[in-house]
Amino acid sequence: MKSTSRIISLIAILLAAIGLLAAGAGGAQASVVAASTGLTQQRVAPQAECPPNCPTVKWVIVKVGPGYDTTGAWHDCAAVAPTPGFKKSYTCSFTGGVSNTYSETVGISAEGISASVGFSVTYSTSVTGGTTYTPNSEKAKGEVEWASQYVTHKLSEVAYLDGFEVGTHTGYASKWNQPLSRYVPAGTSTSSTSGTFTKKHWTCKKACP
Repeated sequence: MKSTSRIISLIAILLAAIGLLAAGAGGAQASVVAASTGLTQQRVAPQAECPPNCPTVKWVIVKVGPGYDTTGAWHDCAAVAPTPGFKKSYTCSFTGGVSNTYSETVGISAEGISASVGFSVTYSTSVTGGTTYTPNSEKAKGEVEWASQYVTHKLSEVAYLDGFEVGTHTGYASKWNQPLSRYVPAGTSTSSTSGTFTKKHWTCKKACP
C-alpha cells in the first residue's frame, strides 16, 4: 500500500510539473506574440520612435506629369477712371519677388524634388516690368492688375516599407514663367477682354527662373 501511495504521489507531482511547463510555454508564446506585435507597431511608427535598425517608410517620386499653366495672386497696378471726350492709356508698372515653388509633397527634400522635375524648386529672384492698357471705352472704370504665371507639374509619390508599397500621395512643383496682366471692370471680380495691352516688358534681377 505504501508503494502504491508513493506512486500516486509521484504521478501527481509529475502532472503538476507538466502543467507548470505548459503554462510557462504559453506565457513564453504570449510574450513572443506581444513582442512581435510591438515590433510591427514600431515598424510603421515615426522614425523618432523607431529602435535602431528599424525599417522606415521611404517616399519616392515615380511620375512627373506634363506642365500646365497656373496663375498666382493678382495685384493692383493701375486704376482706370472714366475720361469723357478722349481715350486714355494707363501704365501698369510692377515689381516684386518671384520664385519657383512646391507644395503638398511628403517625405522628399527640396533637392530630391528639384532633381526629379529638372529645375530648382527653391530658386527666387525679383522681377520688374510693366505694360500699357488702353480701354475701348472712355467710360471704362476698373483696375489693371498683374500676376505671376507658372508652369505646374503634378508629382505622383509612392511610399515603400521593406520593398512593399504602403501608400501613395500627390504633390506639385511649379516653375515661374512670366507676368500676366488683366483689366477688371469696377463691381466685378473677373477680367474683361475689353481694351488692348501693349508695350509689355519685364526683366529679372537675376536670371529668370
